[in-house]
Amino acid sequence: MTNQPSLESFRGRVARLAPLILPWCAFLLFMVWVWGARDIFRTVPHYGDALETIVSATWFSDALASGQNPLIYPYNFFPEGWRIGSHSVGSFLYLALVPLVRAGGGAFAFNVALLFTCVFGFAGALLWTRRHLTPMPATIVSLAITFWSMRWWEIMRGRLHTFLPAAILPWMLWGVERAFAASSRRRRVGWLIFVAALWAVTFNLSLYFVFLNGVLLALWMLFITGSRREGWSKRLLDLCIVGALLLVLGAPWLILNLRESAIAAPLFYRIAEVNFAGASLNSFPVPFLNHPWLASFARSFYRGEPWDQAMGNFGLGWTFVAILGIFLARKHRAWRPAVAMAVVGLLLAQGLTLHWDGQTVQWPALRPLNQVLWQIGHSLKPGFFVDAQPPEPFADAVPLPALLLSIFVPFWERGRMFARYALGASVAVLLLAGMALVAVRRLWPNRPVAGLALQLALAGI
Repeated sequence: MTNQPSLESFRGRVARLAPLILPWCAFLLFMVWVWGARDIFRTVPHYGDALETIVSATWFSDALASGQNPLIYPYNFFPEGWRIGSHSVGSFLYLALVPLVRAGGGAFAFNVALLFTCVFGFAGALLWTRRHLTPMPATIVSLAITFWSMRWWEIMRGRLHTFLPAAILPWMLWGVERAFAASSRRRRVGWLIFVAALWAVTFNLSLYFVFLNGVLLALWMLFITGSRREGWSKRLLDLCIVGALLLVLGAPWLILNLRESAIAAPLFYRIAEVNFAGASLNSFPVPFLNHPWLASFARSFYRGEPWDQAMGNFGLGWTFVAILGIFLARKHRAWRPAVAMAVVGLLLAQGLTLHWDGQTVQWPALRPLNQVLWQIGHSLKPGFFVDAQPPEPFADAVPLPALLLSIFVPFWERGRMFARYALGASVAVLLLAGMALVAVRRLWPNRPVAGLALQLALAGI
């Protein structure tokens, strides 16, 4: 009889610790599977974009040690040198990697930063999803966010400068929710400062994320349901506070980039190259094109080029359940931020014009609209809309919201990266899928079937 209370106490401790420990056990299993036995001192996932980060971080380390200017790499583009401050990749990233470079070299620094991003990103996703989902769905959705196809594709291409800022987005959304649930104005402002600081970090890591994370953050702040009902004016004021703090915190990097860009005078992407980087509509519902088991199945649905614009693959399972979540959202006011973020993110991910199988969709009836849009763009941004009339394939293309933003928003067109808006949209799409499965499970309490559905979705089917 004396052992019964201690046994119950032990079971109680296990029950309390399991939700904390089991998600990380699952995460470690995934990391072992996807990372393998890679030598972190000598091997990197890819030798394309990874080399730019490794060379730049190593140069920063050497230059700071020898008292040289780290912002000019003298061994490229002689005699002017390579002006690192003019890159869209922030010098803050290279500076942050310097201690790791000195500890173990460039490849070591790059790999440790990738591993840190996986851990940091999963932690943020788990904190955020647990505010909306029960433990098991929250864990599976967090794993899906961390190891989703396009995120892992960014790793395999060596794009630490996009993988790390994308991993910060769930932390930003979590901070917004803490701000709107705060019990006092002082606490609320403190959390808004936290969100602005994270946004400034993503901006300093990559210029692209001033818009990429910023648009999605704005949607979440404007549609979120807080602890009390608030009008649009109050939400806009909080958003303006976060935006003003971003300008203050990001001003040094922005001023440096503008000055260095004026000196280097780099050539920006042409409109055809920017349009090419928009995601195809039919690439979203298919499994990952590089899936170890389902690649041929995915290619039967998407037959275009397998580049960045085709990597936003959610899989049939996640897509179906996310659509169910959008349908159910009309009954759940708290789901509206996720719906807005998913819809807008996927629209922006498709770029300037509608694509199918990597090709621009043509609709001759839209030619008059395209001519008007092109003339406005040519008058406002002649360097981007070079011709007075839309050339092929723009003449009969189906214009999307990103084209309007490229006309009217300063610097919007500078990045050839619209498909990467799917990195942010994925967070909302996967959360919607998790919300829908939780709602369905309440109506149909067959937990093994619900768990199997989640596992199939995670597998990319």
